[in-house]
Amino acid sequence: MARNANEVRRLSDLPKWFDLSKYKNASTLDHAGWYKNLCARKNALKLLNSTSFKQMLQKDSQNENMKGIMSGLKSIRNTPVFSDSSFKGKSPWLFHAPIYTEFGVQQMTVYDLYFAGSRIEEAKQKYARIVIAAAGDGEDYYNALLWTEQEKEWKTNPMDDVLSASLIKVNLKLPENMLVEQFRAYLKKLNGKAKKVEKLEFDKWIKFGVLPYLDLKIWELESGETIINRVMADAIFPSGEGGEDAVRKTTAKLAKELLTNEHLDKFAEIAGAI
Repeated sequence: MARNANEVRRLSDLPKWFDLSKYKNASTLDHAGWYKNLCARKNALKLLNSTSFKQMLQKDSQNENMKGIMSGLKSIRNTPVFSDSSFKGKSPWLFHAPIYTEFGVQQMTVYDLYFAGSRIEEAKQKYARIVIAAAGDGEDYYNALLWTEQEKEWKTNPMDDVLSASLIKVNLKLPENMLVEQFRAYLKKLNGKAKKVEKLEFDKWIKFGVLPYLDLKIWELESGETIINRVMADAIFPSGEGGEDAVRKTTAKLAKELLTNEHLDKFAEIAGAI
């Protein structure tokens, strides 16, 4: 089998910033700490997987947003296990995590709508922007609806799977008792679909090197390199532990699972209750 020219086959070929000893403080993370550390990694992976972000980075790497994101990545690499305080003041594109100490019911903000829009599939976001941008102009709005007629199905359906902070509409003209009854029915419907999330196992995530694995996967996207499993195992596990099979069968699956909205929502819920 031909060797991929971009394969990383030696530990010495990994980026100089990577050092497994930097992750030793992972044992001090609580639910909120894991939540924010994982959110930053998910945001980085999403950005580096985005075609529009790659184009923007190539076109104008000195843009303030681009500089902030790359500075944020450097910050994570210098201190890969970070606290709430080091989370503040960083690029909101990278270090955004939904607030987990909110009232159960509150008014939506423009910022809420912005991040709600970011959850729409990237290929469909341009249609959503056309409709939203034209909402204040009757003629443009009519044209926008015509332009997006082929996307009618997604336009009238819920935008994504319900998260713990679901965006809903409430008809305030209805009687209060009817609203309460319908909201209870809505919650019952959601709870019926809810899946059980297994007990959070911080020690397991540390043992199988989830955070260093994610940081090296982010680097793969950024650099265009591919780290073979043998080298990944040598990088994220202490000497004599783990192995290629552990990377493929456990670490990769754990990392993917922990970055799902379902699991991140669970962290947020637990952190808010503590």
